[in-house]
Amino acid sequence: MHKNFHQTTLPTILRNFDRASMRSGVEIRMPFLDWRLVAYVFSLPLESKVGGGYTKRILRDAMVGLMPENIRTRKLKIGLNAPMVEWFSGELSEFIIEEVHSGAFLNSNIWNGPAIRDFAETKVRNKSWNWNDCVSFWPYLNAHILMKGSSC
Repeated sequence: MHKNFHQTTLPTILRNFDRASMRSGVEIRMPFLDWRLVAYVFSLPLESKVGGGYTKRILRDAMVGLMPENIRTRKLKIGLNAPMVEWFSGELSEFIIEEVHSGAFLNSNIWNGPAIRDFAETKVRNKSWNWNDCVSFWPYLNAHILMKGSSC
């Protein structure tokens, strides 16, 4: 929990939401990040946070009768993710093929261009992208695009 809060998940979420809100000229508040609430939650024993097959147990227990049960007890998290599987299998597939065949991508000294090209070609050809494939491939494509636009 400490690592997620300070190093991995939360900083990424905060950065992404901050960027999205700034682009729209909107300020976002995170009420559950009040320092007093955070300190309290960190002080709780694990069984107050996780139990009965649920995360956020104390929050879910506090919401009994205040929110619909199907939402309160839902285990599937519904986030704001881009539909990468659909994009990579559809309208971005031609772009992906062009980029992974470019000399700059193939000859990168940062990643193994031919191996990643082969991976992407197979996924595009078979329309077999899944979420994990997209998340694994995206950093390479993104870095390549950013490097094309700079003097790197």
